[in-house]
Amino acid sequence: MLLPFSISVSPKLPLGTNELFRRTSGLVIIPQLVLGLLVCLLVAGTGIPHEARLSQGWVMFVSVTVFLCSMAQLTLYLLAIPEQTIAWVCLETAYYGAAFALYFSAATLQANFTASGSSQDLRLRLNTAATVFIFAVVTLYGFSFLISLKRWKDTTAGTGAIKAASQASESPDKP
Repeated sequence: MLLPFSISVSPKLPLGTNELFRRTSGLVIIPQLVLGLLVCLLVAGTGIPHEARLSQGWVMFVSVTVFLCSMAQLTLYLLAIPEQTIAWVCLETAYYGAAFALYFSAATLQANFTASGSSQDLRLRLNTAATVFIFAVVTLYGFSFLISLKRWKDTTAGTGAIKAASQASESPDKP
């Protein structure tokens, strides 16, 4: 897939305060947390009417669960606990992919409920604001997923090249 722009991503995870707040992948975590919490508060502010318990319950579940996971990720990165291994890069990629998919499903349900317009005036305003912010969160998690996917690709390409080079040097050439 060719993009009209290129994303320059370091193959290393942004660990520690120096790295975390100097890289795009680290800086995106804070807006994800703030906007995710805002979505949760806006949906909770509607009082979750009876007709929307299933859809808005899912939105609440996703926003709270992903918020807690992102908070744990931020803590791990600030304390520089993960190691610079392919396993951590794969875990980060899987997390952002799952968070993007969950938030996208929640955003679809939230937009559907808001578009039905069966709410009172204040609830409709809160739901509209929640819909706008949840799509902003989806965009942020999608961006983080693309960054981590590129990091994963660069990391696996690097380890594959290293393995191939070491295997070629160990085995004698066969005619």
